[in-house]
Amino acid sequence: MSRLHCFGLNHQSAPLSLLEKLSLAEEDMGDVLRGLSSTESIEEIAGLSTCNRTEFYYVSRHQESARDLLLSRLGQFGGGLQTDDLRYYGYFHTDYHATSHLFRVAAGVDSLMVGESQILGQLRRAWENAQSLGTSRSTLNALLGRAIGFGRRVRSETNIARGNISVAAVAEKLATSTFPDLAQRSVLMLGAGETAELASQHLHKAGVGRLMILNRTLDHSQRLADRFGGTAIAMDMLQSAIEEADIVVAATGAPHYILSQSGLEGIQKSRNGRLLLLIDLSLPRNIEPTCANLDGVVLYSMEDLETISLENRRQRSREIDLVEELIDTETQEFLRAAAAAESNEIIAGLRRKTEEIRLAHLERFSRGLTEEERDCLSRYSDSLVRAVLHDLTSELRASDLETEKGRQRLEAARELFHIEPHHFDPRK
Repeated sequence: MSRLHCFGLNHQSAPLSLLEKLSLAEEDMGDVLRGLSSTESIEEIAGLSTCNRTEFYYVSRHQESARDLLLSRLGQFGGGLQTDDLRYYGYFHTDYHATSHLFRVAAGVDSLMVGESQILGQLRRAWENAQSLGTSRSTLNALLGRAIGFGRRVRSETNIARGNISVAAVAEKLATSTFPDLAQRSVLMLGAGETAELASQHLHKAGVGRLMILNRTLDHSQRLADRFGGTAIAMDMLQSAIEEADIVVAATGAPHYILSQSGLEGIQKSRNGRLLLLIDLSLPRNIEPTCANLDGVVLYSMEDLETISLENRRQRSREIDLVEELIDTETQEFLRAAAAAESNEIIAGLRRKTEEIRLAHLERFSRGLTEEERDCLSRYSDSLVRAVLHDLTSELRASDLETEKGRQRLEAARELFHIEPHHFDPRK
């Protein structure tokens, strides 16, 4: 029987050095999804890759072979990443636990900054990407759609998302705590994507004196600069922009370092050792960690945000408990609906099969009978079939898909009566 599975690594399970190796650009994610969905082991698959996690949700009848295929494929994108590392640092969930984990992700309680809303947009894009590739069909469409809707509901019905809680908001807090006179300071923003935009918004609201936006596409830099009263900077002006800046925030999708220790060392000398705050919100990292060894340089990366996130989690402990209860309820309701759809499909298929057989035999044995005799035989055969199926369909309806016995019972009925596999349809 097809079952739902999840494999992933996140900020809680794996070190940043491992997460950045498995951070997949959209093109690479597409290659992984297409390659795996073309195998017999995986029927549907969707992938999510953010600065805090890389996860895959997939439907398969073959748990072990699907898992081995996935790990092997990911090893090809990990820059020498070993499957043993993936097994050690990764987590595997099935059925209830896979579903509840996705709902936790959507609700924001599994995020580095509890309650942040950016994950909902990331989940939607992951879903849309899988749909466009044809790797997410009825089962994952139902699950992902339900998860995104649940994430919105949790944020409207609880206080889990109160206040400014996001990695981008933390950048502003670090900037103001390091430079209380932020209105007299200059910020260089590397990147013009979603995280860079959010960070720019927070810094603008905090009253930063000068905001410079540098991105490989100048038009994107200009768009963001226009929105927040900043200045768009061309790539060839990077060194002079850093010389001017007091704060550099890196939030790009570049798979390599933009600032290296050797490059920054000369720049820092021309700054006469003036304090430079570096905040790296990228994955893979855009700022070489050894930049922190330079005099006058303070560097924060995603790993350093863990302390701040723990305080954020402590402040929201009551709301987290409430949301966890909602997650359990939502998970059970979703799985009950999926189980009912599964058993109903098998029962409907069973009835179609027996009705086809009944009608064929009725046609065969009613030749030469009067209309009244044929009608009587039809009612008798229909009653007989219903009586024979009654106990069987009752047992199938009562099958609990969370138990091995329940899954085996439904799978046996499907195979015995040659009923095509069912995938849960959210429209039903």
